[in-house]
Amino acid sequence: MDSGFVVGSGGVSRSKSGVRVCTTRREFVQIASGTLISGLLIGLPLKSDAKTAKVVKLDSGLEYIDEKIGQGSSPRPGDLVIVNYVGYLSNGKVFDNSESPGRKPLAFRFGQNQVIPGWEEGMADMKPGGVRKLVVPAKLAYGDRGVCVEGQGCLIQPGETLSYDIQLLRVAISPI
Repeated sequence: MDSGFVVGSGGVSRSKSGVRVCTTRREFVQIASGTLISGLLIGLPLKSDAKTAKVVKLDSGLEYIDEKIGQGSSPRPGDLVIVNYVGYLSNGKVFDNSESPGRKPLAFRFGQNQVIPGWEEGMADMKPGGVRKLVVPAKLAYGDRGVCVEGQGCLIQPGETLSYDIQLLRVAISPI
């Protein structure tokens, strides 16, 4: 089985064959806790109770709704961003979040491939304090490989569309 992703200090990495397989439960947990984010039930159209909320559909297939517009500067490549998140599978099950007891917000360098491409694209014009719901197609998440551990199944099935609630807490401007 050649499926899964590996997360290290440099973010998500792939092998020559496409993706390195997670071989331990520890690697599996690192993936789930280190790279993922919350959201909507996928398969249903995005909706919001806010009268001014608008579903934005990008050419890439990414969809989002701004629940709250933040203030300040949007992240640029190299900036350190800090987010709270909850990630959902297409069946509505939460697969990861930063708000569980003992968890902390996720910090990463924006534009450095440390998170899935759908996050980078979906957060590009967010501002600190903003809250956004994302629906991320598989090609901007974990693709046809999913996040799987050999002999233990998949946390995220191959081809899975994911949804997230993301709150951008802070953008720290890169010194270079």
